[in-house]
Amino acid sequence: MPGLLNCSYKLDCSIRNLFCRFQIKNSMIANKHLPAVLSPNSRIDPNSARFYYTLVRGQCQNSLWVHTQKGMGYTFIDPCMKDLCDWVQSKWNPRKPKRVNMLIYVSRDSFKSTSITQSLPSWALSQNPDLAILTASKTDTNATNFIRVQKNRYEDKEFIKIFGRWENRKAWGESSITIKGRKSWRKEASEQGAGIGTELTSTHWDVIIADDITTKKDMYSKAEREASKKFLQSLYDLADKRKCLIIVIGTCWHADDALENIRKQNPIKIKKGLMPFEIYERAAEIWKNGRWEIQFPFFTRQILDQIRADKADIRDYAANYRLKPRADESQVFTKFHYFDCDMDILKLTLEYIIIFVDPSLKDTAKNDFSAIVAVGKQKIDTNIQYSGRMLCLDADLKRRKPTETISAMVAFYLKMKALGVPIDMYMETNFFQEYMKDEAINQSIQQGVYLPLAGVDQKINKVMRITGMEKYSTSGQLLFRKKSQQGEGYREMMDQFENFPLKDYHDDGPDACQGAVDVITAGSNMSIDIIEV
Repeated sequence: MPGLLNCSYKLDCSIRNLFCRFQIKNSMIANKHLPAVLSPNSRIDPNSARFYYTLVRGQCQNSLWVHTQKGMGYTFIDPCMKDLCDWVQSKWNPRKPKRVNMLIYVSRDSFKSTSITQSLPSWALSQNPDLAILTASKTDTNATNFIRVQKNRYEDKEFIKIFGRWENRKAWGESSITIKGRKSWRKEASEQGAGIGTELTSTHWDVIIADDITTKKDMYSKAEREASKKFLQSLYDLADKRKCLIIVIGTCWHADDALENIRKQNPIKIKKGLMPFEIYERAAEIWKNGRWEIQFPFFTRQILDQIRADKADIRDYAANYRLKPRADESQVFTKFHYFDCDMDILKLTLEYIIIFVDPSLKDTAKNDFSAIVAVGKQKIDTNIQYSGRMLCLDADLKRRKPTETISAMVAFYLKMKALGVPIDMYMETNFFQEYMKDEAINQSIQQGVYLPLAGVDQKINKVMRITGMEKYSTSGQLLFRKKSQQGEGYREMMDQFENFPLKDYHDDGPDACQGAVDVITAGSNMSIDIIEV
């Protein structure tokens, strides 16, 4: 009887294992989730654990995204990055490698390097252990760190359970490793890290990943930009001409850096005769429908505003998070000075306030903003803070109809009037705006408000006028609110300052601010027509 029970138990285990194998085969084909019966924590026959990890290995090999999550253990990466992994996988197959050039042009703090640079090598080697993969960066330290992180994962028990032991003690160095299981005899390692200056002569690679080839130094130094381009071009010479995958991954710093030249598909500055790049581009926020729209679910407006506030150079944010690098010669406003906007104190120290209005005709997304800006002039007194400075107190920028603009002007004026400081108000009256000035006076009277409004006919080109204000901003004669104290309209104005004079951006806020500054500095750029109310 005991023997019969033992045979029955063995038969039951065999049937269960066959069932597990059937589940595994179907799941691997369909690439579905793991069946519950194969959970590693369940009480099943010990052999079934191997089936479980066989299934996991199959899922990892079938999907770069699954490998990133389960193979490399990067479960913290947001699912939105699956789109990037799927895009790379759709262009290149490690089992049948072919010649492909890719540019992954994604904003910072998005885990693009974790998803690709750290995960793709092991994903490719798990399917084709004879590949030779070069990971390059601008510095040897950064390149070595990429290899070190991957080595640590390969030595992890969970990785070994899925893919087996890769560690090869004879070739397991700091910046170069060769995995067990390689069948071909070749001098190139399975993975190697390299920075500028690393000797790589006479080597030929199946995969080259160039991550962070450009750095912040490229923003300020032409020599650094040329060094990055030269290094990147040297990597192209190391590629297997028949089947090499080249991935350039990073964010831009300058309008003429190595990544921007690839983005523009400039064959002369990339390398003559090199096949074009497939480009994957995704910024943290893009200008769409007249406003900045966030493109990643893990970024919020508050987070991006804080990142922007922490940047010492305003070009950093535009390049790294909007993928809008600027050339030095095109950047007009590169430095701002700020003040603490405590109205209870400022109302005692301000000499007067100038409000300037630049109205718009329509409220559609393609039209200009209606801009109302207040600039105050501080008294000259060594005992007060910001003595003699011009302070940009507030800004209201919004797309509005003319009637809405008039209502906003009245509300803005009453807000400033509450400070008890003398106020003058001006409106640009070029073209249709002359009518708006007269209408604003008439409508405000009906509301019992008497706007001290004068019309201004601007005579000098707008770009020249706004550019002329740069000297006040850079020298600290014109101060702006601290970033933490800026409202939505104020932030829009500052954004326009930072991107001036790019054609893709509006400049209504800087234009209105310049009008107020010009009145304070008694400029001769305008003809003021004082209207008696």
